[in-house]
Amino acid sequence: MGIDDPFRISPQNQEYQDFLRDPDANFWMQISGLLTFNPSRQRAKHIVHPCWRIVHRVLTTSIFGRLEPGQINRCELFFLRSMRRALSLSFSGFFLDKCDSIRQRSSGEIFIGGLITIIGRAVGLDFPDPEYIPVDTPPNFLLDCDTLIRMEMLLDRGTRTYSWLDSDKALVYILPSWIGSSFDTGNPDTWLPPDQLTQAGVFSEFGDDEGDDAEQQEEEDDEENDEMPEAEDHFDQPSMQQPMFPHDQFQAPPHHFDQPHQQEGHEVA
Repeated sequence: MGIDDPFRISPQNQEYQDFLRDPDANFWMQISGLLTFNPSRQRAKHIVHPCWRIVHRVLTTSIFGRLEPGQINRCELFFLRSMRRALSLSFSGFFLDKCDSIRQRSSGEIFIGGLITIIGRAVGLDFPDPEYIPVDTPPNFLLDCDTLIRMEMLLDRGTRTYSWLDSDKALVYILPSWIGSSFDTGNPDTWLPPDQLTQAGVFSEFGDDEGDDAEQQEEEDDEENDEMPEAEDHFDQPSMQQPMFPHDQFQAPPHHFDQPHQQEGHEVA
């Protein structure tokens, strides 16, 4: 589709221009848990859900290529929100707009992303073999599990089982293990959608005695902290949620549940 396609949103679209002036803070809160969006301070590591986070990395290494792909700006946030709303965007229009903004700069380095080579070869240009400058030891040029572990986005729990981490290194999701029958039983609890993740479901899996002890300890803590201001309830934020598993799949973690940032995931067989 061309850049003037009337059925796709282009950089000149009024909705996009309005979004640049006033980003959708509600959407940013939904995917990050943060109340406000400040492009000079927010980074992609604040995005909780793995799908949004990987899509953002694709954007910053393709049509919005730049030296530091970890930051997130208004345009990229608009792209992510458009996916939620099923809007059609003119990728070619945004890419050419990016190229034009680079062309008009009088200083600075040029980072255009990986699409420029693909486009050049498509129009018959001959490029020498790529020269990679490795930033890892050993070099790694793939966005695979090894790279995600180095980026501290995944926590390797052994036996090819991983936990997805957020920016505070708190557990977000248990990724299903390919070992055993996780993928071929059709068990919906292997990977629950975000709206079904809840801390309460994990509490309910413990025995009555453990629950009574936890309730008694909570009452003692409340008595000790009567003079302290009320703490923010973190358990309703996506980054603090834990998956619910059936009782026969659940394994109690070694840490206490009153420390959400130090919780670890549970292996799913």
